[in-house]
Amino acid sequence: MDSDNLVGFIGVGKIGRPMVERLAGQEWPVLAYARRSEVRQELQLNGIRSTDSITQLAESCDRIIVCLYDDTQLSELTLGDSGLVDSVKPGTVVASHTTGSPATLGRIAAAASARDVFVVEAPFSGSADVVRGGELTVFLSGDASAIERIEQPLRSYCRHVIKAGEPGAALKVKLVNNALFAAHSHLATDAVRISDELGIERSVLFEALAVSSGGSTAMKYLSETRGVDDFVAQIGIYLRKDLAICESLARELSVELGAIGSTSHGGPLSLRPEL
Repeated sequence: MDSDNLVGFIGVGKIGRPMVERLAGQEWPVLAYARRSEVRQELQLNGIRSTDSITQLAESCDRIIVCLYDDTQLSELTLGDSGLVDSVKPGTVVASHTTGSPATLGRIAAAASARDVFVVEAPFSGSADVVRGGELTVFLSGDASAIERIEQPLRSYCRHVIKAGEPGAALKVKLVNNALFAAHSHLATDAVRISDELGIERSVLFEALAVSSGGSTAMKYLSETRGVDDFVAQIGIYLRKDLAICESLARELSVELGAIGSTSHGGPLSLRPEL
């Protein structure tokens, strides 16, 4: 593919790095933004172009993927006099992988629209290993033509592309998913405790639940870690953030979270607030 198809990428972290590598591996020319020189050097050693200038990326790419941790980081990057929204060319599509508040992304999208820039919601479900395997699930909302343009590079690392509908819908789907995953995670860690107290070998429990009706994705992930503490350390920081957003949105819209809400609290995830 020629330079006209250059894809910009911001957020080369634990999840973003394998995304960039998959894009490059699928022969998409990529320009990755990284502030740290050592990260840029590593990318360049792997044949991936990089820059420490948001302006250069914005001027070079009309499709940009952003993979940041939370709303604060996303707002700081996109808004303001030197932000991404004010730097990109009209017609640019910016896809946000950040799981955050629909209201925050709505404000960013409104500012972008005033400059004829399209913002696509693109929260995802899956881990770094899932990205490496090209098996990620992504939920998309926004302008149909913008989604069509960004979907092509996203499929470098996404197997399941779910078009959720109107703006806000993709993030709402992701938040419900993560609230349910949090509930499943609490149940999974409790199942391991009960199993230990009953004298069941964990390997037997995991083997049984992998092919039985009581199994879940949370239990699968737990079985692949070194134990409950390791599992909680890996997912806790993300689930707490997403649960807080989900609860805030539910209060705002007068939605009762019911059993999912009550099951999502307590247990190992809540006993480690530092995560």
